[in-house]
Amino acid sequence: MLNVEQLKLCVYCGQNKPLTREHIIPRGWYPKGAPPKQPFIVGACFECNNAKSTEDEWMRQWLVSMIADRSPSAMSVLTGQVARSIKRLPKLGRNMMDRMKLVDVYHQPTGLYLGRQTQISVSDDDWSRVMGQVEKIIKGLYTLDKQQPLPTDFGVQSFYACDEWVKPIPSILQPFQQYLPWPQAWRISDPETFFYGRAYADDCGYSIWFTVFYNSVTFLSFVGRHEWLEENRKKFADQPKKRDFTGKYDLKEVR
Repeated sequence: MLNVEQLKLCVYCGQNKPLTREHIIPRGWYPKGAPPKQPFIVGACFECNNAKSTEDEWMRQWLVSMIADRSPSAMSVLTGQVARSIKRLPKLGRNMMDRMKLVDVYHQPTGLYLGRQTQISVSDDDWSRVMGQVEKIIKGLYTLDKQQPLPTDFGVQSFYACDEWVKPIPSILQPFQQYLPWPQAWRISDPETFFYGRAYADDCGYSIWFTVFYNSVTFLSFVGRHEWLEENRKKFADQPKKRDFTGKYDLKEVR
């Protein structure tokens, strides 16, 4: 575990401020009564920690709503902590419900009717918030690994791991080819809630990360100098974002 007291810089903003203990993966993302076996803790200034707490709550409901029908842990959090948050913060609940609707679902390509399921729509603003949260998580995990914050000339670029977004990835992986198969190591907090793997290209300091939430929702992230990340971003510029997800749970479960 990282010795927070030895750090002088905030893991998120990089400024020299008094630090508080920050759980990279918030405790509220775990089912009640099932705390993480290996909490990931770093140091963050009060301002960043406080701002992240608000986004953490939004990200939690986004994650569990995407995967609740396939993850008992996510369903437990959805019907427990998230349901209580909605009662406390009605705006959070309205935001969540506005993105959901019941739709008729058919198997492709047979056309077999599968019944009505919950469809969740994801806007550009939603994706920006999601990737912002994933970036902060990677910064925290990098700090945990290296015992120091991410260098100021380095950044994080993350992608949702679905078919539409992974087509340009082989060309981006070139700095890591000699380190394949990767990831070099997996670190597991709780296999049903969160785990991650990473590999470092030591000659250039770049790294690649997989973060897996609720044993299903996966993000691929690259860490490197800003100019390299900008070149990668251009390769993904024309890739469509996944807009709609469907799940088998009933909307009434979160009301």
